[in-house]
Amino acid sequence: MHPADMVFFWAKADPGRLAILQPNLVVTYRTLAEAVESVSERLRHYDLDRREPVAVAIHHPFWQLAVCFALLRGGIACSPIGRSTLPHLRPNGINNVISAAEGQVLSGGRNIRFDPSWLRPASGSLSLSHESRATTTNMIFFTSGTTGVPKKVVMPGGIFAERIRILPFIGEAHYSRFLVVPGLNSSFGFIRTAMIMYAGKSACLAPGFELQLRLINAFNIEAIVASPQQASGLVQTLESGSKYRFRSLNEIRLAGGICSDDLAERLKLRLCRNVTIKYGATEAGPIALAHHDLIADVPSGVGYPLPGVEIEIVDENGLPVSAGTTGMVRCRSGYTANVYAASNPECAEMAGEYWWYPGDLGRFTEAGILCIEGRADDVINCGGVKLAAGQLEEVVRGYPGVKDAGVCGVRGNFGVDEIWVGVVRDTDISLDTLKRSLGEDDEFRASVGEIFAVDQLPRNDLGKLQRAKLKELLIGLKNASVPIDGA
Repeated sequence: MHPADMVFFWAKADPGRLAILQPNLVVTYRTLAEAVESVSERLRHYDLDRREPVAVAIHHPFWQLAVCFALLRGGIACSPIGRSTLPHLRPNGINNVISAAEGQVLSGGRNIRFDPSWLRPASGSLSLSHESRATTTNMIFFTSGTTGVPKKVVMPGGIFAERIRILPFIGEAHYSRFLVVPGLNSSFGFIRTAMIMYAGKSACLAPGFELQLRLINAFNIEAIVASPQQASGLVQTLESGSKYRFRSLNEIRLAGGICSDDLAERLKLRLCRNVTIKYGATEAGPIALAHHDLIADVPSGVGYPLPGVEIEIVDENGLPVSAGTTGMVRCRSGYTANVYAASNPECAEMAGEYWWYPGDLGRFTEAGILCIEGRADDVINCGGVKLAAGQLEEVVRGYPGVKDAGVCGVRGNFGVDEIWVGVVRDTDISLDTLKRSLGEDDEFRASVGEIFAVDQLPRNDLGKLQRAKLKELLIGLKNASVPIDGA
Protein backbone atom coordinates (compact mmCIF):
# COMPACT_ATOMS: atom_id res chain seq x y z
CA MET A 1 0.00 0.00 0.00
CA HIS A 2 1.23 3.51 -0.83
CA PRO A 3 2.08 5.85 2.10
CA ALA A 4 -0.62 8.28 0.90
CA ASP A 5 -3.15 5.49 1.45
CA MET A 6 -1.62 4.24 4.70
CA VAL A 7 -2.38 7.68 6.19
CA PHE A 8 -6.07 6.71 5.96
CA PHE A 9 -5.39 3.30 7.48
CA TRP A 10 -3.75 4.87 10.53
CA ALA A 11 -6.44 7.56 10.72
CA LYS A 12 -9.06 4.81 11.04
CA ALA A 13 -7.03 2.49 13.29
CA ASP A 14 -5.68 5.14 15.68
CA PRO A 15 -7.10 8.65 14.94
CA GLY A 16 -5.07 10.40 17.65
CA ARG A 17 -1.72 9.00 16.56
CA LEU A 18 0.73 11.83 15.83
CA ALA A 19 1.81 12.14 12.18
CA ILE A 20 3.57 15.52 11.90
CA LEU A 21 5.29 17.58 14.57
CA GLN A 22 6.16 21.16 13.66
CA PRO A 23 6.89 24.26 15.75
CA ASN A 24 3.52 25.39 17.14
CA LEU A 25 1.69 22.62 15.25
CA VAL A 26 0.89 18.97 15.97
CA VAL A 27 -0.97 17.00 13.30
CA THR A 28 -2.67 13.66 13.99
CA TYR A 29 -3.19 11.01 11.34
CA ARG A 30 -6.90 11.79 11.49
CA THR A 31 -6.23 15.47 10.79
CA LEU A 32 -3.80 14.65 7.97
CA ALA A 33 -6.27 12.22 6.33
CA GLU A 34 -9.08 14.79 6.57
CA ALA A 35 -6.79 17.38 5.00
CA VAL A 36 -5.86 15.04 2.13
CA GLU A 37 -9.52 14.26 1.53
CA SER A 38 -10.47 17.94 1.64
CA VAL A 39 -7.69 18.90 -0.80
CA SER A 40 -8.77 16.06 -3.11
CA GLU A 41 -12.28 17.50 -3.19
CA ARG A 42 -10.96 20.98 -3.95
CA LEU A 43 -8.72 19.70 -6.75
CA ARG A 44 -11.70 18.15 -8.53
CA HIS A 45 -13.01 21.66 -9.23
CA TYR A 46 -9.88 22.43 -11.26
CA ASP A 47 -10.44 19.54 -13.69
CA LEU A 48 -6.73 18.68 -13.84
CA ASP A 49 -5.58 16.45 -16.68
CA ARG A 50 -3.99 13.27 -15.31
CA ARG A 51 -1.50 13.36 -18.17
CA GLU A 52 -0.13 16.69 -16.95
CA PRO A 53 2.16 16.72 -13.86
CA VAL A 54 1.69 19.39 -11.21
CA ALA A 55 4.45 21.10 -9.24
CA VAL A 56 3.74 21.90 -5.58
CA ALA A 57 5.56 25.02 -4.39
CA ILE A 58 4.35 25.25 -0.79
CA HIS A 59 6.85 25.89 1.97
CA HIS A 60 4.67 24.69 4.90
CA PRO A 61 5.38 20.91 5.36
CA PHE A 62 1.86 19.91 6.50
CA TRP A 63 0.24 21.75 3.62
CA GLN A 64 2.77 20.41 1.13
CA LEU A 65 2.27 16.79 2.20
CA ALA A 66 -1.53 17.11 2.11
CA VAL A 67 -1.50 18.53 -1.43
CA CYS A 68 1.05 16.01 -2.76
CA PHE A 69 -0.78 13.04 -1.23
CA ALA A 70 -4.09 14.31 -2.65
CA LEU A 71 -2.60 14.62 -6.14
CA LEU A 72 -1.07 11.14 -5.95
CA ARG A 73 -4.32 9.55 -4.81
CA GLY A 74 -6.04 11.29 -7.72
CA GLY A 75 -3.57 9.82 -10.20
CA ILE A 76 -1.79 13.10 -10.95
CA ALA A 77 2.02 13.10 -11.00
CA CYS A 78 3.37 15.71 -8.58
CA SER A 79 6.67 17.43 -8.03
CA PRO A 80 7.39 19.06 -4.65
CA ILE A 81 9.68 22.02 -5.37
CA GLY A 82 11.16 25.20 -3.97
CA ARG A 83 10.84 28.55 -5.71
CA SER A 84 14.35 28.30 -7.19
CA THR A 85 13.16 25.39 -9.35
CA LEU A 86 10.31 27.37 -10.98
CA PRO A 87 12.35 28.50 -14.03
CA HIS A 88 13.16 24.86 -14.81
CA LEU A 89 9.59 23.52 -14.78
CA ARG A 90 8.34 24.32 -18.27
CA PRO A 91 11.58 23.22 -20.02
CA ASN A 92 11.00 19.87 -18.26
CA GLY A 93 7.37 19.53 -19.32
CA ILE A 94 5.66 20.78 -16.14
CA ASN A 95 3.16 23.55 -16.92
CA ASN A 96 1.02 23.52 -13.76
CA VAL A 97 1.91 24.70 -10.28
CA ILE A 98 0.06 24.90 -6.97
CA SER A 99 1.53 27.62 -4.81
CA ALA A 100 0.65 29.45 -1.61
CA ALA A 101 2.25 32.64 -2.96
CA GLU A 102 0.29 35.62 -4.26
CA GLY A 103 0.04 36.20 -8.01
CA GLN A 104 1.67 34.34 -10.87
CA VAL A 105 4.72 32.27 -9.94
CA LEU A 106 5.02 30.16 -13.12
CA SER A 107 5.29 32.37 -16.16
CA GLY A 108 3.30 31.04 -19.10
CA GLY A 109 1.86 28.16 -17.10
CA ARG A 110 -1.24 27.41 -15.08
CA ASN A 111 -1.03 28.90 -11.58
CA ILE A 112 -3.36 27.54 -8.89
CA ARG A 113 -3.45 29.43 -5.61
CA PHE A 114 -3.52 27.31 -2.45
CA ASP A 115 -4.81 28.68 0.83
CA PRO A 116 -5.42 26.97 4.20
CA SER A 117 -9.19 26.76 3.57
CA TRP A 118 -8.39 23.81 1.31
CA LEU A 119 -7.64 21.77 4.44
CA ARG A 120 -11.05 22.13 6.09
CA PRO A 121 -13.09 18.94 5.71
CA ALA A 122 -16.65 19.31 4.42
CA SER A 123 -17.90 16.67 6.88
CA GLY A 124 -16.74 15.01 10.07
CA SER A 125 -16.42 11.53 8.57
CA LEU A 126 -13.57 9.96 6.64
CA SER A 127 -14.32 8.05 3.47
CA LEU A 128 -12.18 5.39 1.88
CA SER A 129 -14.61 4.93 -0.98
CA HIS A 130 -12.68 7.18 -3.37
CA GLU A 131 -10.46 5.06 -5.56
CA SER A 132 -6.78 5.77 -4.99
CA ARG A 133 -4.31 5.70 -7.88
CA ALA A 134 -1.25 6.49 -5.77
CA THR A 135 0.54 3.16 -6.35
CA THR A 136 0.60 3.74 -10.12
CA THR A 137 1.30 7.48 -10.09
CA ASN A 138 4.72 9.04 -10.65
CA MET A 139 6.52 11.65 -8.60
CA ILE A 140 9.07 14.02 -10.09
CA PHE A 141 12.07 15.35 -8.21
CA PHE A 142 14.73 17.81 -9.28
CA THR A 143 18.21 16.97 -8.07
CA SER A 144 21.11 19.33 -8.65
CA GLY A 145 23.84 17.24 -7.04
CA THR A 146 27.17 19.02 -7.25
CA THR A 147 26.50 20.88 -10.52
CA GLY A 148 23.76 23.30 -9.49
CA VAL A 149 21.81 22.51 -12.67
CA PRO A 150 18.45 20.88 -11.76
CA LYS A 151 18.03 17.42 -13.22
CA LYS A 152 14.57 15.89 -13.56
CA VAL A 153 14.16 12.39 -12.13
CA VAL A 154 10.85 10.52 -12.55
CA MET A 155 10.02 8.10 -9.76
CA PRO A 156 7.13 5.65 -10.28
CA GLY A 157 4.69 4.90 -7.50
CA GLY A 158 6.05 1.35 -7.35
CA ILE A 159 9.26 2.73 -5.85
CA PHE A 160 7.55 2.79 -2.47
CA ALA A 161 6.99 -0.97 -2.70
CA GLU A 162 10.76 -1.33 -3.17
CA ARG A 163 11.37 0.77 -0.06
CA ILE A 164 8.83 -1.23 1.94
CA ARG A 165 10.59 -4.47 0.95
CA ILE A 166 13.89 -3.33 2.51
CA LEU A 167 12.31 -1.43 5.41
CA PRO A 168 13.60 -3.92 8.02
CA PHE A 169 17.17 -3.50 6.73
CA ILE A 170 17.37 0.28 6.48
CA GLY A 171 15.67 1.10 9.79
CA GLU A 172 13.17 3.71 8.61
CA ALA A 173 10.57 2.40 11.06
CA HIS A 174 12.66 1.49 14.11
CA TYR A 175 11.62 4.53 16.16
CA SER A 176 8.42 6.35 16.99
CA ARG A 177 9.61 9.91 16.34
CA PHE A 178 12.12 11.10 13.74
CA LEU A 179 13.57 14.54 13.15
CA VAL A 180 13.74 14.83 9.35
CA VAL A 181 16.21 17.62 8.55
CA PRO A 182 16.12 17.48 4.70
CA GLY A 183 13.26 19.49 3.23
CA LEU A 184 10.30 17.90 1.49
CA ASN A 185 11.43 19.39 -1.83
CA SER A 186 14.20 16.78 -1.98
CA SER A 187 13.57 13.12 -2.70
CA PHE A 188 15.59 12.35 0.44
CA GLY A 189 13.29 14.38 2.70
CA PHE A 190 9.99 13.54 1.01
CA ILE A 191 10.48 9.80 0.61
CA ARG A 192 11.88 9.41 4.12
CA THR A 193 8.90 11.31 5.55
CA ALA A 194 6.50 9.25 3.42
CA MET A 195 7.99 6.01 4.75
CA ILE A 196 7.60 7.31 8.29
CA MET A 197 3.93 7.89 7.44
CA TYR A 198 3.69 4.37 6.00
CA ALA A 199 4.89 2.92 9.29
CA GLY A 200 2.52 5.07 11.33
CA LYS A 201 5.35 6.95 13.05
CA SER A 202 5.83 10.69 13.66
CA ALA A 203 7.93 13.05 11.54
CA CYS A 204 9.30 16.22 13.13
CA LEU A 205 9.91 18.98 10.57
CA ALA A 206 11.38 22.36 11.47
CA PRO A 207 13.51 25.07 9.80
CA GLY A 208 16.90 26.05 11.26
CA PHE A 209 19.38 24.12 13.38
CA GLU A 210 18.61 25.89 16.66
CA LEU A 211 14.90 25.16 16.38
CA GLN A 212 15.54 21.56 15.33
CA LEU A 213 17.73 20.98 18.40
CA ARG A 214 15.10 22.55 20.64
CA LEU A 215 12.40 20.25 19.25
CA ILE A 216 14.42 17.10 19.97
CA ASN A 217 13.83 17.72 23.66
CA ALA A 218 10.34 19.17 23.29
CA PHE A 219 9.01 16.13 21.41
CA ASN A 220 11.36 13.41 22.77
CA ILE A 221 12.75 12.73 19.31
CA GLU A 222 14.44 9.33 19.08
CA ALA A 223 16.28 9.53 15.74
CA ILE A 224 17.65 12.17 13.39
CA VAL A 225 17.68 11.84 9.61
CA ALA A 226 20.08 14.27 7.91
CA SER A 227 22.80 14.76 5.33
CA PRO A 228 26.38 15.01 6.67
CA GLN A 229 26.45 18.75 5.96
CA GLN A 230 23.18 19.26 7.84
CA ALA A 231 24.44 17.15 10.75
CA SER A 232 27.56 19.29 10.77
CA GLY A 233 25.34 22.35 11.10
CA LEU A 234 23.63 20.83 14.13
CA VAL A 235 26.99 20.06 15.76
CA GLN A 236 28.38 23.52 15.02
CA THR A 237 25.29 25.05 16.63
CA LEU A 238 25.94 22.99 19.76
CA GLU A 239 29.65 23.80 19.72
CA SER A 240 28.87 27.52 19.47
CA GLY A 241 27.25 27.44 22.91
CA SER A 242 23.75 25.96 22.64
CA LYS A 243 23.17 23.80 25.72
CA TYR A 244 20.89 20.78 25.38
CA ARG A 245 20.78 17.30 26.88
CA PHE A 246 19.32 14.74 24.52
CA ARG A 247 18.03 11.94 26.73
CA SER A 248 15.57 10.60 24.14
CA LEU A 249 17.93 10.49 21.15
CA ASN A 250 19.01 6.97 20.16
CA GLU A 251 20.41 7.23 16.63
CA ILE A 252 21.59 9.61 13.90
CA ARG A 253 21.13 8.38 10.35
CA LEU A 254 23.21 10.10 7.67
CA ALA A 255 22.77 9.99 3.89
CA GLY A 256 23.10 12.29 0.92
CA GLY A 257 26.86 12.77 1.19
CA ILE A 258 30.08 11.40 2.64
CA CYS A 259 30.55 11.56 6.41
CA SER A 260 34.09 12.18 7.59
CA ASP A 261 35.44 10.38 10.65
CA ASP A 262 35.87 13.75 12.36
CA LEU A 263 32.18 14.59 11.89
CA ALA A 264 31.11 11.14 13.11
CA GLU A 265 33.14 11.53 16.30
CA ARG A 266 31.75 15.02 16.94
CA LEU A 267 28.21 13.69 16.48
CA LYS A 268 28.88 10.87 18.95
CA LEU A 269 30.29 13.34 21.47
CA ARG A 270 27.60 16.03 21.17
CA LEU A 271 24.43 14.25 20.10
CA CYS A 272 24.29 10.47 20.19
CA ARG A 273 26.66 7.49 20.23
CA ASN A 274 24.83 5.59 17.48
CA VAL A 275 25.65 6.92 14.00
CA THR A 276 24.48 5.01 10.93
CA ILE A 277 25.86 5.75 7.46
CA LYS A 278 23.78 5.18 4.33
CA TYR A 279 25.01 5.57 0.76
CA GLY A 280 22.39 6.12 -1.93
CA ALA A 281 20.91 8.53 -4.45
CA THR A 282 17.62 9.75 -5.91
CA GLU A 283 18.04 7.55 -8.99
CA ALA A 284 19.03 4.43 -7.06
CA GLY A 285 17.53 4.65 -3.58
CA PRO A 286 19.50 3.07 -0.70
CA ILE A 287 22.64 1.29 -1.93
CA ALA A 288 24.83 0.51 1.09
CA LEU A 289 24.48 0.82 4.86
CA ALA A 290 26.47 0.31 8.06
CA HIS A 291 26.74 1.47 11.65
CA HIS A 292 29.73 3.81 11.80
CA ASP A 293 31.44 1.78 14.54
CA LEU A 294 31.66 -1.16 12.12
CA ILE A 295 33.48 0.82 9.44
CA ALA A 296 35.29 3.47 11.50
CA ASP A 297 38.66 1.85 10.79
CA VAL A 298 37.99 1.60 7.04
CA PRO A 299 39.08 4.77 5.20
CA SER A 300 36.19 6.20 3.12
CA GLY A 301 33.92 3.28 4.11
CA VAL A 302 30.16 3.78 3.60
CA GLY A 303 28.77 0.31 4.33
CA TYR A 304 27.74 -3.07 2.97
CA PRO A 305 25.54 -3.45 -0.13
CA LEU A 306 21.86 -3.79 0.71
CA PRO A 307 19.86 -6.89 -0.30
CA GLY A 308 18.83 -6.78 -3.95
CA VAL A 309 21.49 -4.20 -4.90
CA GLU A 310 24.31 -5.28 -7.22
CA ILE A 311 27.40 -3.04 -7.04
CA GLU A 312 30.52 -3.20 -9.19
CA ILE A 313 33.74 -1.20 -9.32
CA VAL A 314 34.86 -0.93 -12.94
CA ASP A 315 37.72 0.57 -14.95
CA GLU A 316 37.37 3.07 -17.81
CA ASN A 317 36.41 0.20 -20.14
CA GLY A 318 33.56 -0.92 -17.90
CA LEU A 319 35.40 -4.04 -16.72
CA PRO A 320 35.17 -5.07 -13.03
CA VAL A 321 38.35 -4.59 -10.98
CA SER A 322 39.60 -6.60 -8.03
CA ALA A 323 38.99 -5.76 -4.36
CA GLY A 324 41.17 -2.92 -3.16
CA THR A 325 41.40 -1.32 -6.63
CA THR A 326 39.82 2.08 -7.16
CA GLY A 327 37.46 2.57 -10.09
CA MET A 328 34.07 3.90 -11.09
CA VAL A 329 31.10 2.80 -8.97
CA ARG A 330 28.05 1.41 -10.72
CA CYS A 331 24.97 -0.37 -9.42
CA ARG A 332 21.68 -1.90 -10.50
CA SER A 333 18.58 -3.09 -8.70
CA GLY A 334 14.82 -3.22 -9.04
CA TYR A 335 14.81 0.37 -7.82
CA THR A 336 17.21 1.67 -10.50
CA ALA A 337 15.34 -0.30 -13.19
CA ASN A 338 12.00 1.23 -12.22
CA VAL A 339 13.37 4.77 -12.10
CA TYR A 340 15.18 4.34 -15.42
CA ALA A 341 12.05 2.97 -17.11
CA ALA A 342 9.91 5.82 -15.77
CA SER A 343 12.44 8.48 -16.80
CA ASN A 344 13.19 6.85 -20.18
CA PRO A 345 9.98 5.09 -21.32
CA GLU A 346 11.38 4.62 -24.83
CA CYS A 347 14.08 2.36 -23.32
CA ALA A 348 11.90 0.60 -20.73
CA GLU A 349 12.64 -2.86 -22.18
CA MET A 350 16.33 -2.40 -21.35
CA ALA A 351 15.76 -1.26 -17.77
CA GLY A 352 16.53 -4.64 -16.21
CA GLU A 353 20.07 -4.59 -17.62
CA TYR A 354 20.68 -0.91 -16.90
CA TRP A 355 23.71 0.02 -14.80
CA TRP A 356 23.49 3.36 -13.01
CA TYR A 357 26.72 5.32 -12.54
CA PRO A 358 26.55 7.81 -9.64
CA GLY A 359 29.80 9.46 -10.79
CA ASP A 360 31.72 8.33 -7.70
CA LEU A 361 35.13 6.74 -7.43
CA GLY A 362 35.24 3.79 -5.05
CA ARG A 363 36.60 0.41 -4.12
CA PHE A 364 35.62 -2.71 -2.22
CA THR A 365 37.62 -4.05 0.70
CA GLU A 366 38.33 -7.77 1.00
CA ALA A 367 35.56 -7.85 3.63
CA GLY A 368 33.03 -6.47 1.13
CA ILE A 369 32.77 -2.93 2.51
CA LEU A 370 32.06 -0.29 -0.13
CA CYS A 371 34.38 2.74 0.09
CA ILE A 372 33.68 6.02 -1.70
CA GLU A 373 36.78 8.07 -2.44
CA GLY A 374 35.15 11.09 -4.07
CA ARG A 375 33.46 12.28 -7.20
CA ALA A 376 35.12 11.42 -10.49
CA ASP A 377 34.59 14.99 -11.69
CA ASP A 378 36.04 16.35 -8.41
CA VAL A 379 39.49 15.03 -9.23
CA ILE A 380 41.81 17.95 -10.02
CA ASN A 381 44.68 17.20 -12.40
CA CYS A 382 47.51 19.57 -11.48
CA GLY A 383 50.04 18.90 -14.21
CA GLY A 384 49.73 15.13 -13.91
CA VAL A 385 49.27 15.05 -10.14
CA LYS A 386 45.68 14.03 -9.45
CA LEU A 387 44.07 15.27 -6.23
CA ALA A 388 40.60 14.65 -4.77
CA ALA A 389 38.93 17.98 -4.00
CA GLY A 390 36.83 16.52 -1.19
CA GLN A 391 39.87 15.25 0.69
CA LEU A 392 41.59 18.64 0.34
CA GLU A 393 38.49 20.33 1.78
CA GLU A 394 38.62 18.12 4.86
CA VAL A 395 42.17 19.29 5.52
CA VAL A 396 41.25 22.98 5.15
CA ARG A 397 38.24 22.61 7.45
CA GLY A 398 40.55 21.22 10.12
CA TYR A 399 42.38 24.53 10.51
CA PRO A 400 41.41 26.82 13.43
CA GLY A 401 39.17 29.66 12.33
CA VAL A 402 37.82 27.84 9.24
CA LYS A 403 34.09 27.19 9.49
CA ASP A 404 33.67 25.77 5.97
CA ALA A 405 35.80 25.28 2.89
CA GLY A 406 35.44 24.50 -0.80
CA VAL A 407 38.15 23.52 -3.29
CA CYS A 408 38.07 23.53 -7.09
CA GLY A 409 40.45 23.40 -10.02
CA VAL A 410 40.84 26.50 -12.21
CA ARG A 411 42.90 26.56 -15.39
CA GLY A 412 46.01 28.70 -14.84
CA ASN A 413 48.10 30.82 -17.20
CA PHE A 414 50.21 27.85 -18.30
CA GLY A 415 47.25 25.61 -19.14
CA VAL A 416 47.52 23.60 -15.92
CA ASP A 417 44.78 23.43 -13.29
CA GLU A 418 45.51 25.30 -10.07
CA ILE A 419 44.01 24.64 -6.64
CA TRP A 420 41.64 27.47 -5.67
CA VAL A 421 40.09 27.58 -2.21
CA GLY A 422 37.09 29.40 -0.79
CA VAL A 423 36.80 29.56 3.00
CA VAL A 424 34.07 30.68 5.37
CA ARG A 425 35.82 32.06 8.47
CA ASP A 426 34.46 32.08 12.01
CA THR A 427 37.43 34.14 13.27
CA ASP A 428 39.56 36.79 11.64
CA ILE A 429 42.26 34.44 10.36
CA SER A 430 44.86 35.59 7.82
CA LEU A 431 44.30 34.10 4.36
CA ASP A 432 48.00 34.56 3.53
CA THR A 433 48.99 32.60 6.64
CA LEU A 434 46.43 29.89 5.85
CA LYS A 435 47.66 29.65 2.25
CA ARG A 436 51.26 29.30 3.41
CA SER A 437 50.32 26.68 6.02
CA LEU A 438 48.43 24.59 3.47
CA GLY A 439 51.42 24.70 1.15
CA GLU A 440 53.56 23.24 3.93
CA ASP A 441 50.97 20.65 5.04
CA ASP A 442 51.95 17.11 3.97
CA GLU A 443 48.31 16.03 4.27
CA PHE A 444 47.15 18.75 1.83
CA ARG A 445 49.77 17.67 -0.73
CA ALA A 446 49.32 20.69 -3.04
CA SER A 447 50.17 24.35 -3.41
CA VAL A 448 47.28 26.81 -3.41
CA GLY A 449 46.89 29.05 -6.43
CA GLU A 450 44.26 31.40 -4.97
CA ILE A 451 42.38 31.57 -1.67
CA PHE A 452 39.35 33.75 -0.96
CA ALA A 453 37.12 34.47 2.02
CA VAL A 454 33.41 34.05 1.17
CA ASP A 455 30.24 34.60 3.20
CA GLN A 456 28.93 31.15 2.29
CA LEU A 457 29.62 28.34 -0.15
CA PRO A 458 27.13 27.36 -2.86
CA ARG A 459 25.41 24.21 -1.64
CA ASN A 460 22.23 22.39 -2.63
CA ASP A 461 19.33 21.62 -0.27
CA LEU A 462 21.19 18.67 1.26
CA GLY A 463 24.34 20.72 1.78
CA LYS A 464 26.38 19.21 -1.07
CA LEU A 465 28.93 21.62 -2.47
CA GLN A 466 28.06 22.78 -5.99
CA ARG A 467 31.59 22.87 -7.33
CA ALA A 468 30.77 24.46 -10.68
CA LYS A 469 29.10 27.37 -8.90
CA LEU A 470 32.05 27.63 -6.49
CA LYS A 471 34.38 27.93 -9.46
CA GLU A 472 32.24 30.72 -10.94
CA LEU A 473 32.18 32.50 -7.57
CA LEU A 474 35.95 32.38 -7.06
CA ILE A 475 36.72 33.44 -10.63
CA GLY A 476 34.31 36.36 -10.17
CA LEU A 477 36.11 37.40 -6.97
CA LYS A 478 39.46 37.16 -8.74
CA ASN A 479 38.28 39.30 -11.67
CA ALA A 480 36.78 41.87 -9.29
CA SER A 481 40.13 42.20 -7.50
CA VAL A 482 42.14 42.77 -10.68
CA PRO A 483 42.45 46.51 -11.46
CA ILE A 484 41.30 47.66 -14.88
CA ASP A 485 44.11 49.09 -17.06
CA GLY A 486 44.10 52.88 -16.87
CA ALA A 487 41.84 52.99 -13.82
